[in-house]
Amino acid sequence: MLNRFEKWMLKRILHKLIRQGPHKHNITLMYKIIRIKAEQVFTEDNHPTLDAFLYECYQDSRR
Repeated sequence: MLNRFEKWMLKRILHKLIRQGPHKHNITLMYKIIRIKAEQVFTEDNHPTLDAFLYECYQDSRR
């Protein structure tokens, strides 16, 4: 779990990355970093399982 400072810092970084306009590259980079770190942490999962997990997390974030 993130502490208050870590959440604040993450929000600041994301605020710089995600701006209105042609910033698809930055958002794609953010998702790529998440994907790479998830592959490093969840080493027992295969790619379809990891894809399903990350998609489930994405869906949960929209609620």
